Amino acid sequence: MALLFGRQLFSRKPTAPLYGSAFSTVLILIGTGSGAFGEEADSKFLIRITQIVLAVCSLVAALSLLQHLRIRESWMNA
Repeated sequence: MALLFGRQLFSRKPTAPLYGSAFSTVLILIGTGSGAFGEEADSKFLIRITQIVLAVCSLVAALSLLQHLRIRESWMNA
């Protein structure tokens, strides 16, 4: 998995920087799930996934709101 992410990260594609954050996210998910506390691994993994999904949803909502306000502002000025 590290080789796949590394190959994409150091490519010349415009999406290359995204693979760095994606790989760190995978490391966080695997690291918290495979710790010394085996019986809590499932719940920790699900909590992390839920937190990441909520963070992404809030970011998309905020950016959508900003884009909507900028479109409305440019329409009012026209």
